[in-house]
Amino acid sequence: MHATEFLSKQQTVGVPVCVLFGGERFLKLEVLKRIPGCSEAASDADDEVTLSRFDGSDVELRSVTDELLTVSMFGDRRIVLVEDADDFVSKYRAGLEKYVADPSRSALLILDVKTWQKSTKLFKAVEKIGLNIECSELKGAALTKWLVNAAQEQYGKTLDAAAANLIVQLAGDSLGLLQQELDKLASLTGDASAITQEDVTRVVGGWRIETTWAMLDAVRDGALGQALEYLDKLIIR
Repeated sequence: MHATEFLSKQQTVGVPVCVLFGGERFLKLEVLKRIPGCSEAASDADDEVTLSRFDGSDVELRSVTDELLTVSMFGDRRIVLVEDADDFVSKYRAGLEKYVADPSRSALLILDVKTWQKSTKLFKAVEKIGLNIECSELKGAALTKWLVNAAQEQYGKTLDAAAANLIVQLAGDSLGLLQQELDKLASLTGDASAITQEDVTRVVGGWRIETTWAMLDAVRDGALGQALEYLDKLIIR
């Protein structure tokens, strides 16, 4: 399942094992927000959840499984998140296969990896009892669809494909930055039901045009240091 499908269903994670794989950090963070007690913005309502984070580059499997299998006298649900877990999975694949075959039902193991081969025994084992959620980068039509859906689902705004493509042309394909641009567009278009290409040009493209002209003026005036600062802004965004 791709993260966009998972997020569009407005579902939460109620399984013992979940693997987030791929290179799009924004999507991984969005999925984690759906897991009570697992996001950085966890609220008091998540007090019944105990979250433990481990760095996959230096944690041992024993430490992870001990945490997962610890029984709390208060009956809270345990979440163990292993970040950057590619090396961890490679080193302890056999042990993870054994755990997935008989996982704790009062705990959730989350593995955050970049590479996750669908042909492996571990992937197939997780698929049976948990969730494999692909968090790959979005390109082309998939990225346009995400923007269109996000505008409607998050803000109740109609955004056609042409306007969505224009946002990408002006702001790039980073989902985090595109989300920021949608936030601005939704706010600045007020009660309007749609976000138009004119809105995109004015809100997203306006600062780029101004910055580009400022950079060219700086070059003309021989202020190369200032020109490079403007160029950095354009590249970073």
